[in-house]
Amino acid sequence: MGLQIVQILASGTFGHVCVVRDAVTDRLFAAKVLRPSHIHNPKIERRIRDEAAMLSRLDHPHIVGIHEIREIEGQPVLLLEWVRGAPLDAVVNQAPDRHLPAPDVIEILRTTVEALQVAYATIDPQTGKAMAVIHRDVKPSNLLMAVDGTVKLVDFGIAKGDFAGKESETVSVVLGADGYVAPERFDGAPDSPAGDIFALGCVAYELLSGDRIGVSLYRKGYEASVQRHLMRLRPPGFDLRATRTLVDLIEGMTAYDPAMRPDYATVSGATLELLRNIPFGPALEQLAQELVVPLLAQQAEQRADQHPAYEQLRFLESDPVPDDAPEPNGDRRLRAFLAQPHWQARSETLQQILLEDPAWTAAPWAEVLDSLKDTRILSWIRGPSHEGTDRDRVVLALQMMARRPDPNLAPRLRWLRRHQDPEIRDLALQLLNGDG
Repeated sequence: MGLQIVQILASGTFGHVCVVRDAVTDRLFAAKVLRPSHIHNPKIERRIRDEAAMLSRLDHPHIVGIHEIREIEGQPVLLLEWVRGAPLDAVVNQAPDRHLPAPDVIEILRTTVEALQVAYATIDPQTGKAMAVIHRDVKPSNLLMAVDGTVKLVDFGIAKGDFAGKESETVSVVLGADGYVAPERFDGAPDSPAGDIFALGCVAYELLSGDRIGVSLYRKGYEASVQRHLMRLRPPGFDLRATRTLVDLIEGMTAYDPAMRPDYATVSGATLELLRNIPFGPALEQLAQELVVPLLAQQAEQRADQHPAYEQLRFLESDPVPDDAPEPNGDRRLRAFLAQPHWQARSETLQQILLEDPAWTAAPWAEVLDSLKDTRILSWIRGPSHEGTDRDRVVLALQMMARRPDPNLAPRLRWLRRHQDPEIRDLALQLLNGDG
């Protein structure tokens, strides 16, 4: 089954994540792929298979879903639910003053802790026992906010759990991101839910303040630092009681002693109580429209074939696309939109179509140029003052084709090589020369 790389989202220590389109089903997935240096490493390959097995057993609206694990050219590839959104670290950096409104953070905290609780308590249908999943890598970059405001926990690559068919052994070394690993782990204490609670408390403070608490192995210094940080929390619109409740919750979650941290249910209950007692509630969908959509628009401008990781990911497209593969849904929606009058003036609607299904191709834009070809002599005679609408359409079509270069369509642009408008001429020449 042919896959097509649509976007490259992220590169990490062990691998890359990209958006791919399954040409047979016209479905979009997030593909998780190992770096070449880790391919055929038995330990890492066992872990990626365990991640797939773990996710296949977990079912929660705030945990990323899995479609399948597929082997392509001898490499295991995870095909995951594609979350049309952005990681919270990027969202916070996009926000004014680099922090999010307190009600939104409390709601993110509530849904994430419930996802962690479900992962820990989920019963493996084969063993009849709780899987006891501990994520071990809770951090802003592993929490994705979708354009509708939904937040999902992703990347269970180093998660610990017990389930039938588990291949890898749980390692005893300290795992997780710097600044989110609970201090007891550095003393050799075993993994526990308290470690995820600690990391989530650090995340909550970071989202609220734009700052990081920082982790220290020295208890007195750490606790003094936490106190200094939490004293600065003054959420707008919160009275003293609500502020104190929120500060106490984060202080408990980030306690040095794991025995002092609240459990999942306690954190969930505390967030619900907070949401009931503040004057205004979360508005995550509005927040996502303000912060996530611009990030997606920026991402859409980046061509997959110009990403540094593209060469390592090209093998995903090794299987040929079947001749009877369906046309991308993105192209169908584009054609319907481009058939409407004055479409070039409806930039917001166009952006929404492109972001909702980024698997569109250059074909609909080439058809726009074909439709204008017969009018070009008349428009040139009339001059620039009469050709504004057609010119805007030509320029936009060429710009969009440059984002999805297709050498098979380039010959259809030859009629623009000598256009009197220098911008149109230069764009056409770039595409004809393969520089799009």
